[in-house]
Amino acid sequence: MSKKKKIILPILIVLVIVWIGVYRSGALRKDENEAVGEEIIPKVGIEIISKRDEVKVPIFLSGKIKPKKYTLVKSMANGFLQGIMPIGNEVRAGQELFRIYDEGVEANYYNALAGLMTAQQNLREVEAVSEESVKQAELGVKNARAGLSFARANLENTRKSTDQAIKTAEDSGRAAYDSAFNAVDQILRFVGGGDMEEYVFRNMRSYNFQGKIDVKNQFDVVTRLYGDRNLRIAPEGNNFDIKKDLEEMDKLLEETRRLADLTLLDLSYAVITRDVSQTLIDGYKAQLSGMFISLNASNASVRGLQNGIKSAKLAQDFAVEAAEIQVEQAENGLENAKAALELAKSGIETRKLGAQAQLNGAQAQFDMAKYQYDNLIAGAKFSGTVISNLVEIGDQVNIGVPVLELGDVRMIEIELEVGTREARQLSVGSDANISLGVARDRQIHANDINDDVVVGKITEIEPAALGASGKVKIKVEADNKDYQFVPGEVAEVQIELVYVGEDLVVIPLSSVVVGQNESYVFLVEADINADGDAEGDAEGLMVAKKVVETGAVYGSMVEIVSGLDVGDKVVIYGGGFLGEGDVVEIAGD
Repeated sequence: MSKKKKIILPILIVLVIVWIGVYRSGALRKDENEAVGEEIIPKVGIEIISKRDEVKVPIFLSGKIKPKKYTLVKSMANGFLQGIMPIGNEVRAGQELFRIYDEGVEANYYNALAGLMTAQQNLREVEAVSEESVKQAELGVKNARAGLSFARANLENTRKSTDQAIKTAEDSGRAAYDSAFNAVDQILRFVGGGDMEEYVFRNMRSYNFQGKIDVKNQFDVVTRLYGDRNLRIAPEGNNFDIKKDLEEMDKLLEETRRLADLTLLDLSYAVITRDVSQTLIDGYKAQLSGMFISLNASNASVRGLQNGIKSAKLAQDFAVEAAEIQVEQAENGLENAKAALELAKSGIETRKLGAQAQLNGAQAQFDMAKYQYDNLIAGAKFSGTVISNLVEIGDQVNIGVPVLELGDVRMIEIELEVGTREARQLSVGSDANISLGVARDRQIHANDINDDVVVGKITEIEPAALGASGKVKIKVEADNKDYQFVPGEVAEVQIELVYVGEDLVVIPLSSVVVGQNESYVFLVEADINADGDAEGDAEGLMVAKKVVETGAVYGSMVEIVSGLDVGDKVVIYGGGFLGEGDVVEIAGD
């Protein structure tokens, strides 16, 4: 064999082997591709486009659970912890939480109590010793007053022996009294009806509520004064005191004048109704004004005759001078008796002041000691559960040292932070679903609520965002009467945001493919038969790319401003690796 043939033969053998390998590899790849084409058709989820007026989007937040009512109870005394309420125990408001022992505080308390009791006894003894001397001085004052009463009675008898001028003035006073009584009687029967039982305009509505109350009260005052007087002045000779009668009539006239003024004011503020016309009110006011003129005349007459009687009686001054001297002497005697009484009392007061000062000092010492003694025991400010003990029995504690944590775990509170955009959609009182470890890939609906989910309420929304995070702080509260939540745990909170619009087209944000120059979605459009044509028996569903314009983002949803029509079938999941014209199956069909 030639040298050239020896070189060509191995080369041919190698080329044959390579060709066989390539051929077999291509055939195998073809078989595999055909197998994949037959068995794997992408399954997608779709959403049929419709328009809506609101978008509901859940947001998921997490926060630490804490009691709504919570306090860190601190020691108010120095000493050793003698006892403490165990963790987990429920306590009532006022119930003892812990006790501090301090021998010095307890000894000081009992010593101060003994000193207070001694000071109280000393004051009682001082008062008892002084009582008898005061009684004697009071008896002297009583006798002096009796002598003064006798002298004044004698003076009154002397004044009654008046001359004809006084009698004439008194007779005129009786006539004036009758006239004044008639004027008062006329007004009372006008404002009180025939029987004068109640204020006749009491049910008339008025803009002046306080004025209505004032006139009713004044009516009661006048009718009471009116009822205390006789219907007419008694006939001459029955020993009636005309001066006193005229004084009382003067008072009655003044009160009646005020009643008339208040009634006119009440009528001026009367509310015009179907039953009460302005004409009717003006008529009442005119009648009352006429009576008021008569009342003023009677008032002037009564006061004039009071002065007349007083002037007439000045003439008898000479006759009653002796009686007045007797009264003056009796008054001096009474003043001397009062001075003796004050002298007796001043000695008593000096002793009592000393005893009272001692008692005040003892009381101040006791109050301070009691305050320290009471602070040895700490009581619960509210009903709740002991969450933790921060000090053990026997430990030394000082004022201000935290001893235990108390909280009312029947109502829990969670502080959360949301974005400012989401915060605008929240309102106090909205529901919030609270649970431990709720998956964030599903929304909790009303029919999903079970024992693991508690519906709480948003109770507080801060008015401004936090400076550092730019978030808005909110608070959620929930009933924890079944104790399903433990303070300190982290809870998941789902709140549904509702965005309101008009004819909105909204799809999941994840279904939109964002490219360099455009955003698009995939639509399920046509049936494809076994030959790859869009006619004949259906073999699968073909997807088509559709360019869209996006608008506002609502959580995990996005608004489609243009590019989609009602009834379009948009691929919302499973479309991550799709291409134009791919055949798919709808999941669930």
